[in-house]
Amino acid sequence: MDSKYTMDLRNTLQVEKSDELFGRSFQVLNHFKKPKALLLHRKNAFKDIFSACLFIGLPLKPQSLSSNAKHLSFKVKIWCTMLTTIKTLLFVMSALNVIRVIPTLSSQIKFTLFGVCGFVNMWIVIRRRKLIAIRDVCDLALQLNPRFQIGSRRSKMEIALLMTAVSILLIIQVAYVFYQEWEKCLEILAFPLIEQSSCLSVYVWIIMFSIVMTYNIAGWTCYLLLLLCYNSYFTLGKVINFYSKMVKGDLIRGNCTYKQLSRHISLFVDITQKVKEIDQALGAIAFFLYITVI
Repeated sequence: MDSKYTMDLRNTLQVEKSDELFGRSFQVLNHFKKPKALLLHRKNAFKDIFSACLFIGLPLKPQSLSSNAKHLSFKVKIWCTMLTTIKTLLFVMSALNVIRVIPTLSSQIKFTLFGVCGFVNMWIVIRRRKLIAIRDVCDLALQLNPRFQIGSRRSKMEIALLMTAVSILLIIQVAYVFYQEWEKCLEILAFPLIEQSSCLSVYVWIIMFSIVMTYNIAGWTCYLLLLLCYNSYFTLGKVINFYSKMVKGDLIRGNCTYKQLSRHISLFVDITQKVKEIDQALGAIAFFLYITVI
């Protein structure tokens, strides 16, 4: 009789202890349902990526990562609209004249596809569903662990490397097109109406500027969106890894009550839903990035 009472008491204490351990594991979930903007921006690679995207006219503002973020301000909308209009005009002029400037068919196809993929991705970014999906992943990561490093620690270095590479490439292209091959460009793009006119140089300059800038803007856009996709899936991978360690730790300690298992299953469903949302939001971007690699 005493042994039975002792076993019941031991089981009761074990359940209470396991509930306490599980409560500690999910303490973050209870207290960080709506992370503060300061906490969300402290260790967040998306902040740097969004800033770089906004610089080239993509409507991604770092403040949009917080759950209570407002819509884009009027100044930001004007900035993005102005740059989008300029990039669209540059793309159209480049697409109409790239065949005349680039001699080989394979190079024409590669250049055109690269410009088209960058241009299409520019418009895909405007969809708000992508921003909401990334923000939800950031919220989930901070709910699990407020000290989470969201995304890669090397995001600033990668963006600095991008800026350096684009600047060097742009200098090389300008030197080649506007100095070394300038006379050849005048001959290729000349047509009877302005062949003997002083407007020929201005016309050729605008066309060549459009081609050079379209290529560099497409490269900049594709690289930033590649960082966006990489950091989104990288963060999801860290969330899944943290979740697996948490479940494994509970199993090793023998904390497998019905209440704990139901909570683990609920969290697993939430994680899989976030993976689905990211796939739906970034799938089209990843597809066009794949085409640029090919």
